[in-house]
Amino acid sequence: QVILAAAIAGGHSELQEELSRLAIDLQAEIDGKEKIKQIADKYLVNANRTFYIGRGADADSTLEAALKLKEISYTLVEGFAAGELKHGTISLIEQATPIIGLISQSKMAGLTRSNLEETMARGAKAVTIVTKNLATKDDDIILPALTGEMEMFGPILEAIPIQLLAYYTSLGRNLDVDHPRNLAKSVTVQ
Repeated sequence: QVILAAAIAGGHSELQEELSRLAIDLQAEIDGKEKIKQIADKYLVNANRTFYIGRGADADSTLEAALKLKEISYTLVEGFAAGELKHGTISLIEQATPIIGLISQSKMAGLTRSNLEETMARGAKAVTIVTKNLATKDDDIILPALTGEMEMFGPILEAIPIQLLAYYTSLGRNLDVDHPRNLAKSVTVQ
């Protein structure tokens, strides 16, 4: 769809090159999955609840991340816009509650980091999934850099680690990731 839209707009070749690079970046993420497994084992396997936060396009990714984690690990998970943190959710944060911050949007990075600091002040364990151009030395999962208009692909890069976090959390709980309980495809159920 992106290539088609760019072709209609007349700017197809640059975008195609960027998407090719993105495919290589996605493979690099998959190749680095051991670090994601370690994070899942350390912070998510034994957690009673987990929260994903992000802003802009990252806020949309938090919803998908929460859905995937709760579907196969049976954990209470919520994803939401980081700016909504003070509207109730912050009262649920206890010592060692995992808060996973998604950061791929440069205009929102500082605000999301500020929200993560608020959760850490309440005892939460913040885990960051961040693009390289926005990363600090303390970040956990570093995604390939995205700048300028390419930031729109942040959610695509975030998809790999959020899926792997759900997968490894489920495995760590000795659950069958291929047959989650009580789920049915919405297209087959009326």
